[in-house]
Amino acid sequence: MQTLLEKTWIHASTKWQIDHIDIPVFLSTMINFRDSIFPLNVSDALCCDMDVAEELLISFSDEAEHSASHRPTDRSSHEYLSKYTENLSLRAETGKLDPVTGREKEVRQLIDILLRRRQNNPILTGEPGVGKSSIVEGLALQIASGRVPDVLKNVRIHALDMAALLAGASVRGEFENRLKSLLTELNSLDGTAILFIDEAHSLIGAGGLPGQTDAANLLKPALARGELRIIAATTWGEYKKYFEKDGALARRFQIVKVAEPNQDVTAEMLRSLLPMMEKHHNVSIREEAITATVHLSDRYLHGRRQPDKSVSLLDTACSRVAVSQSTSPDAIQDVEASLVRYQGELALLTQERSDVLRQEMLANKIAQLEEELEQLKSAWRHQSELVAKIQSSDDISSKNMYRKELESAYKKDSPMVFECVDKNCVADVVSGWTGVPLGVCLDGEQQKASGLLRCLEQRVLGQRYAMSAIASQVLICRADLKDPVKPDGVFLLAGPSGTGKTETARPLAEFVYGDENKLITINMTEFQEAHTVSTLKGAPPGYVGFGQGGTLTERVSHNPYSVILLDEIEKAHPDVLEFFFQIFDSGIIEDAEGKMVSFRDCLIIMTSNFASENITNIWNDGETNRDRIKEMLLPLFNEHFGAAFMGRTNLIPFTPLHSKTLRDIVLIKIDKICQRFEQASGQMYKIEYNDSLIDWITHHCQCDKSGARDIDSVLNSTVLPVLARYLTDSEDNRTPKKIRISVRKNNITLRSSQFATRN
Repeated sequence: MQTLLEKTWIHASTKWQIDHIDIPVFLSTMINFRDSIFPLNVSDALCCDMDVAEELLISFSDEAEHSASHRPTDRSSHEYLSKYTENLSLRAETGKLDPVTGREKEVRQLIDILLRRRQNNPILTGEPGVGKSSIVEGLALQIASGRVPDVLKNVRIHALDMAALLAGASVRGEFENRLKSLLTELNSLDGTAILFIDEAHSLIGAGGLPGQTDAANLLKPALARGELRIIAATTWGEYKKYFEKDGALARRFQIVKVAEPNQDVTAEMLRSLLPMMEKHHNVSIREEAITATVHLSDRYLHGRRQPDKSVSLLDTACSRVAVSQSTSPDAIQDVEASLVRYQGELALLTQERSDVLRQEMLANKIAQLEEELEQLKSAWRHQSELVAKIQSSDDISSKNMYRKELESAYKKDSPMVFECVDKNCVADVVSGWTGVPLGVCLDGEQQKASGLLRCLEQRVLGQRYAMSAIASQVLICRADLKDPVKPDGVFLLAGPSGTGKTETARPLAEFVYGDENKLITINMTEFQEAHTVSTLKGAPPGYVGFGQGGTLTERVSHNPYSVILLDEIEKAHPDVLEFFFQIFDSGIIEDAEGKMVSFRDCLIIMTSNFASENITNIWNDGETNRDRIKEMLLPLFNEHFGAAFMGRTNLIPFTPLHSKTLRDIVLIKIDKICQRFEQASGQMYKIEYNDSLIDWITHHCQCDKSGARDIDSVLNSTVLPVLARYLTDSEDNRTPKKIRISVRKNNITLRSSQFATRN
């Protein structure tokens, strides 16, 4: 049966010129004695006049009859041209192509090459997203409008559909037959047709099954004779990989370099697309949105090229405005989903009459969510009414008044309904993509940056000088005054162990980038050998691990807006330190696979215990001026790390902790332990303690060598075992109690008492 089907398919595609098997062609194959697969006696029984039978069966096949009346020899039909190409000129004449601006130079180059007598085949090369295909569409638009030399006025541009050409061409000879017929039809048009091949590198090897010739080799003779004009498009990488290796093919094309447009040209391109975008989304786009789109896409969307990323960003902003005007905001939908979840759990617990405390907590949570939902809906209705007034008003002064009121509502309740596409809407889209606070929340974020010092001092105690230096740099970044090609900051935190160097990175990730998980930690003790540089940026080609990415570059490429913590940098090999020079200088580096990774939106924190004894001695000698301490340390650090490394970093000394600071840290850690204990008990126990406990723990800490880390050691050996024993040994763990921690005879003791709960 398989052999019969194979012979039937070959018969249908080569002789009948159809792309499927029907009953007539199946019968034709069965009675064909030359292709018969039956025994001799069966073949004799089926013997008949083959020509008459073939004509009769063809008449039974509608598509075969249609195909027979439109053979490739009938050049007026152009069956293959319509089947395997798309007429760009026809789309241009019917207004189905987007306008193309800013590429006049490249279009003129295409025209110059196409007018040659020989080697008149341009190939557009450039990075993905720079608009190579759009340039060909721009040429089609110029031809449609008659703004070309007379020789090109009647020319039609056909875009090759390589997928359609290859589809179903698994049978030997089918692909060559299709391509040859297509080239024949193009030649029959006497130079009035130009073939456009996008992703031209796919030609190399196309159809190249064992024993077959690929598409590129079939095109070479026609290109050499000048019978066929082709416009190709491919990326630089694919051109080098495929075309440069085939010199006979490359010499038949003339390269047209397509560079990424600058910001002014990109803005001009976006303006030409405004009418079509506004019509598609039924929204209005303000001029400030164009400027913001180009600026923010250049600043924050790395790894993509203009104008592709700007068009994508503006299109997304338009869709967000359209969605906001027709559906409820995400915030309301999230609260409603949480309400349904909590109400379902409460109903189940009520039915089971179990866990009364959990029921009480759920009831309180539901009441809070209902109140929050009502506030959100009120704000949504208010913003919707303002947008409706702006859209319906014809008076300019009234529109401006309503817009100011809408901006005030945005700052108060966050944006829910957008009146048009403006800079804030575009910035909010970028913020959603990248996690960097922009747009409407930018003003509040700048206020948060101005209060960052206070927030850092609450988390890292006793290091006001260090926190002030870091907060000042963050404020510079938030004001957009930093060098755009460098990271947000490069700091080397040096000091004794347990003074808060590593802890500094966590609140920075939370306050600057909105999430404590935006922290990339690299332990530099693992990079004491020179060859470990490849671990950071990826293994080179030919080595184990190539293609898997580096531990640093891969994580930064996925989280470009984060704090990078290089812990114990003094233990890294000098070659590893030199790896960071380019990152500190230009904020960008190439990984092992040739991909550029940007560090320009990262805050780099390095910690070091180097010269900690010197810092302690200077501090004990009474020197409290941090700038003076820094001056005294710089010669030591220049000798160890090198002046080239230190010249690229900001050295910040961390000094030993005062006893008062130590006591404050103990208080913070005790509060965290109490929260964990209450959570572990299901909120059944509430812990109380007095100052004597804090003083006792502080007294037992030996902070000269390990700093605040010794606090954890004391807590783990004294307080936590007592709490854990009480939690696991308590028989009556369903009665709410107060637990008081105190110190008696130099030991930690607990005393419990019941307290009433609401019914």
